[in-house]
Amino acid sequence: MKTNVLKIKNDMLQRMFGYCFIGMIQFVLLGCSCTSTDQEKGLTTIDLSKDYPKKEILLSEIADIQYVYMNEGNDYIYGGNPLYVSDHTFVFYSEGSFLFFTKDGQPKSKFNHQGNGPDEYDYFSKVVYDEANDELYILSEKRLIVYSSSGVYKRTIALSLSDDKRITSMANYDNGSLLLFDSDNFVLISKADGSELKRLDVSSGEKVKLYAINQDEQRVSVIASTQNQIVNYKDGLLLSDYSTDTVFFFNKNKELIPVLIKQPSIHSMDPVIYANTFVDAADYLFYRKIIVKVQNGQLPSVYLMQNKKDGTVYEQEIKMDDFKGKQVEIAPEILTSSSRHGLVVLDLVELEEAYADGRLKGKLKELMEKIDRENGNNVYMLLTFK
Repeated sequence: MKTNVLKIKNDMLQRMFGYCFIGMIQFVLLGCSCTSTDQEKGLTTIDLSKDYPKKEILLSEIADIQYVYMNEGNDYIYGGNPLYVSDHTFVFYSEGSFLFFTKDGQPKSKFNHQGNGPDEYDYFSKVVYDEANDELYILSEKRLIVYSSSGVYKRTIALSLSDDKRITSMANYDNGSLLLFDSDNFVLISKADGSELKRLDVSSGEKVKLYAINQDEQRVSVIASTQNQIVNYKDGLLLSDYSTDTVFFFNKNKELIPVLIKQPSIHSMDPVIYANTFVDAADYLFYRKIIVKVQNGQLPSVYLMQNKKDGTVYEQEIKMDDFKGKQVEIAPEILTSSSRHGLVVLDLVELEEAYADGRLKGKLKELMEKIDRENGNNVYMLLTFK
């Protein structure tokens, strides 16, 4: 009888040990799924509250580099930087005119339809160029005016927006639709008539203040920084509503897939810290985190990079090969209409000083020796991410 009792106890202990062992394995597995990078699920987490060590890399390690300077001619005078960069085209705006250049800097076409007529624009807030269909979408108040790159008027699309809504982000989704963010939701609309095709509510419902009030002896001002609710990624778009800590990938099958968790919760932070999704290049994801607390009249930014293999996070220190002492930052706002390409503006005055000091070499030095530096336009560095 004692032997049977002992045997039963031993069996129970073995089963208990087995359950504990299985439990520990499950705990470990669950723990692994919450680490910084989950390769199987494609879900990444990053802690925005921490300070990270700097890591130096060369820009050429993560991208192929092309320097572009616009050959203007008398009819293609512009100032500033491009409004939009598609697969093969730069789009500029200057004094009422939209100017189109090739990726090699050659003029393509231009038009000016500024005015108060039904087929004209007085002012605008955003543009999207659909190169495949040769359609430029100009957001002017609560309507989209559509032209070809040569200025042929195509149609006007009225947007159904209440008085308290405004379009803060807009992107080309596919051949027949655009994706908009209307202050609350992501809305997929038809390019033909603006009808709503799909509404994507990813908000937590509780809004977060992404600006700060700065008051001095002379005035009260609102200080804000870059926000990228829609960012190109792979064959779709990254969607970020800052009221939630999750970034979603909206693929070409109209599926929402979580890809990034930002920690800690944005609702628990004081001051608020947010990130503008990421750029995927070579072995890293590149972020810009913004702290909603005024310093020197602005909201400070910290540029981070995260190793995709082990999740390790660093502060960016990215150096240029052809420009000694020049550091660049990689963040979503430099992306063009393709997630594989980024655009960095190189100030001409800074380039002239570096050229005089002997700090330029390679193709950038060759370009500075050829261009007419008196007209005062910048050089554009087109990046193709590896």
